[in-house]
Amino acid sequence: FNATKVVEAIEKVATEKWGYIGYSQGCANSLKAESVLWGGTPRQQELLKGLTTRNFLYSAANATVHATLGQSKVNQIIQDAETFLKHYQAFFSETLISAALQNVGVAAASNQTVAGLAGFESMAHDGAIPLFRDGLHKDGVPSCMLRGVVEPEVNLPEALTLLASVLTKQKLGDDAPEHDTQVHTADACGHPVWISNPNSETLARCDLGSKVLRTHHWAPLVHEVEFLTTARDQEWAVYDVPKDIHVFPWLDTMARFGFVPRKARPAE
Repeated sequence: FNATKVVEAIEKVATEKWGYIGYSQGCANSLKAESVLWGGTPRQQELLKGLTTRNFLYSAANATVHATLGQSKVNQIIQDAETFLKHYQAFFSETLISAALQNVGVAAASNQTVAGLAGFESMAHDGAIPLFRDGLHKDGVPSCMLRGVVEPEVNLPEALTLLASVLTKQKLGDDAPEHDTQVHTADACGHPVWISNPNSETLARCDLGSKVLRTHHWAPLVHEVEFLTTARDQEWAVYDVPKDIHVFPWLDTMARFGFVPRKARPAE
């Protein structure tokens, strides 16, 4: 659905050259939209003719451990609930049990439940692999990125304390890599890290890399997190990250090397 909306936005682009910027899971959505167009009809491929650059902010395109292990947690909850409720089968009538199971089935088939489970799937490693395994992406399009590392005693938003602690404990492999509370720093890059094929090599060539900033996953947000901002957050100024660092260094770099045309000055 989100990739479809990105395609609709691309269809409305009126400039000769353009680029796109993705944030968190929006990076995967943008790459999916690009893949749909680049592997589509000649008319769809023509829409990408002007694509000259990409910018990924705290990219979750390579998935997040939260979602990967979240799937197993959901399965475990269902199993534990079944084990717990089996004890009561001997105490209630078959009619009541059937009615309860029917209500559970309705809840499980609701749009909210399906959307939530699908979200887990799309952000899990099993969901990220098909994007890069089956996808096609345009070569020669430089990809900039911005990634961060959170420091719990310096810039960790209080609302993200649990997520940050869980991600530190939930690790794939022997190391506990640095992260921004939601995505490991090594995964927040502009190319696939879980698969190797011609498409991943294309994106790797385009990836310009970046230094790691001392910041967190919600750094671009302001108004969206006002209701979650605590007194400690204000004291530490955790949301007072300069917002222009997410856009203007990318545009300045692309303009310097000719990927973004400079606007002509008006005649004096």
